[in-house]
Amino acid sequence: KEEAACAVTSVPLKAEATPRDATPRLEPPPPQCIARCGRRELLACFLGTGCAAPSTYRAPAAIYLHAFERGGLLLDAGEGCLGQLGRTFGTAGTAAVLRRLTAVWISHAHADHHLGLPTLLAAVERARTPPALPLGARHATPPLLVIGPHAIGRWLERYQALLPPARRLRVAFAHNEAVNNPRCTERHWLLRQSGLGLASLRSVRVLHCPDAWGIVLDGKAGWRLVYSGDTRPCSALAAAGAGATLLIHEATFSAEQSAMALRKRHSSTSEALGVAAAMGAYRTVLTHLSARYESEASAAWASSSSIVAYDGLTLNLADLPRCTAAAPPIERFFKAVAAREATAAAAESARLAARSVSIETLLEVQRWLEGVVATVVRTAAGGPG
Repeated sequence: KEEAACAVTSVPLKAEATPRDATPRLEPPPPQCIARCGRRELLACFLGTGCAAPSTYRAPAAIYLHAFERGGLLLDAGEGCLGQLGRTFGTAGTAAVLRRLTAVWISHAHADHHLGLPTLLAAVERARTPPALPLGARHATPPLLVIGPHAIGRWLERYQALLPPARRLRVAFAHNEAVNNPRCTERHWLLRQSGLGLASLRSVRVLHCPDAWGIVLDGKAGWRLVYSGDTRPCSALAAAGAGATLLIHEATFSAEQSAMALRKRHSSTSEALGVAAAMGAYRTVLTHLSARYESEASAAWASSSSIVAYDGLTLNLADLPRCTAAAPPIERFFKAVAAREATAAAAESARLAARSVSIETLLEVQRWLEGVVATVVRTAAGGPG
């Protein structure tokens, strides 16, 4: 029943009959691991693809890697990630996901990447401890592993200290770099005992704020997934993730805003695609978009091997050879959204203009009535006409 609840329908995408641009490109053959994996190997669920704060169409950063009956790994936990899980998997499916959640990995200590963590951890505790069981029964399950920067560990400790003892969360914390150590207990459990299906995990220091990390995941089935976190173009990440099956890279700014990206220590779309080329990534998904591009994320930002993420995108590893065919429909969707917003804005402007005219007319009537009343008063008092 849990497997059925966790299932997310992933409809195979149809390739376009004509190329997306005038320059023909030789499409590289899909990695052999994709043919071997099948459709129940890995599902990348983009819960939040925005940055800084929730916006109309994009929640803060959160990506859930769903390994079906083997568990799952959450990469970043921006505000609202629990609600986004509910929208993706439904109520029963989310409960099953939380019971099987293997670990949470946090890239850095900025709030838009971890503010959803307390709510998520509390939901995991509830899912793993049915109300009918006594409180002590929850200790039969292992604590949820949270991997992150030192500041996240301190933040969790302080948060736990505010909770009554009966409500404290069962969490095991490990620093990103510590889990790279082959002797790390948490690493051994994650790779050898959790059943998630990982062959290797490596956190890579990236160029953003202090203690900021990207991650390289290797599956036992032969795939490699790389997540950049927030960063400037990083040669260390490109080297560590060489030959990636799927690269998920931040693209906070458009190519025209590269100077802004440099000042903010982020990447532009063109810089992210440059990292993908240097890495030799088979497919790339651009995420962590600024709210200024709310309705502009489209095929124009993508390439022959990349797409732009949106909240609710679920990408099956088996669909990577065909995923770029989704770019034109996504572009049409966002253009329709932009047109609808423009129509709504024009209607609102017209309404406000009409209201302004009505108010001005009422004020003129009021001034006229005040003049009439003043004239009547003066006449009644015997004043001049």
